[in-house]
Amino acid sequence: MPLWNKSVEHIDAKIDQAKQSGQTVTVWLLDGTTGAYLAIVLAVLLVGGVLYEALPTAKWGGARWARSSSGSGCWASSRTT
Repeated sequence: MPLWNKSVEHIDAKIDQAKQSGQTVTVWLLDGTTGAYLAIVLAVLLVGGVLYEALPTAKWGGARWARSSSGSGCWASSRTT
C-alpha cells in the first residue's frame, strides 16, 4: 500500500497549500501525480489478470472444457479416456 500512502500525503499537501493561500480554490483529487499512481495500479492488475489467464493455458494447453455436441447445453470435459 505504499502508493496509497503517497497519494494521501500528496492530496493532504495540496489541501494544506490551498488553505494557506487564503483563496477559494479547487483541489482536484485526480491530478498528474495521483493519476500516475492509478495507472500503475491498473497496469499491475491488468498484467496480473493476463498472467492468471495465460499461465495455466500455456502449461496445460487450450480449453479443458468444451460444450457438449449433443446440444443438451451441458458442459462436458473435452478429454477422452
